[in-house]
Amino acid sequence: MQELVAMANANIPLMDGTIDPVVTIIDENDVVFAVFEDSEFEDGIGFLIIKGAALLVDNGYRLPDRTDAIPCTSRKQAFAIQDVFGEPFSLH
Repeated sequence: MQELVAMANANIPLMDGTIDPVVTIIDENDVVFAVFEDSEFEDGIGFLIIKGAALLVDNGYRLPDRTDAIPCTSRKQAFAIQDVFGEPFSLH
């Protein structure tokens, strides 16, 4: 979790109020998470896989080199990004 938070925090300066940095992060990485503050989680941080869930499972849940995280202001924003840009995931 700390690694995902660090990735998301490193991307905060890129966020310019447009969707362009989000699209760039998704396009340039194999696995992408959305990271957001959420009091429902024990450590106060929530995450959502936006891209690469199947790769993550196939990789034994080890993060590949091309992994990044998008900082989100809320769970709602994370789900909106997943809804628009997320990949369908199935274990079948």
